[in-house]
Amino acid sequence: MRAVVLLSLLCMAVPLHAQGFVAGYVVDSATRAPLQCIDVALQDTAGRIVARQATQSDGSFLLNAPPRGEYRLRFSTWGQDPLYGPRETLEPTTQREGTFALALVDFVGQVKLRDSDTVTNAPPGRPLNLKTAAIRYPAELREKKVQGEVRANFVVDSTGAVVPESIRILDSTHRDFADAVVQHLRAVRFEPALRDRRPVCALMHGWPFRFRLDG
Repeated sequence: MRAVVLLSLLCMAVPLHAQGFVAGYVVDSATRAPLQCIDVALQDTAGRIVARQATQSDGSFLLNAPPRGEYRLRFSTWGQDPLYGPRETLEPTTQREGTFALALVDFVGQVKLRDSDTVTNAPPGRPLNLKTAAIRYPAELREKKVQGEVRANFVVDSTGAVVPESIRILDSTHRDFADAVVQHLRAVRFEPALRDRRPVCALMHGWPFRFRLDG
């Protein structure tokens, strides 16, 4: 059962009537790297979302504290089961800050790019400019009949472009394959992900790129 593997909250005394907040940083439990574009939502006991925000490039988020009650944080992104923090009592003057390390899994076999944008909530759609941004099979490796695979993390922003600074090669069977994937990601444009029919950013975690001679 996957879960939030690290949760540290700092409680601070605040003046009466001060605006409270629930804030923190979301990181990868394996690498400690910040996780951008994680949807962080504050849920009440009925499962209603009272506040939400996508994490920034440094993994940070900041939510206004809700009316007094019991809540928990929900962390979600495409291709992952939601992960939750513990239930806790919050009120408008609460000020809490924490670090949340999430154990994410790869996309392999779980999520595919959608074929149309007629849905309410969906991951990014298929590339729109493959004619100009297709992945190029390294010529030398093709001649030697070398096949391989690359796994990468990257963020697709709300316009469908890949955020260059978010590209991270997790592993590759050959450096030239990794270089080809990076060049592709810097040029490609997807249909953006949708939430409530509105374009949003999306974290693509462990996305596979396969180089096959018969492909």
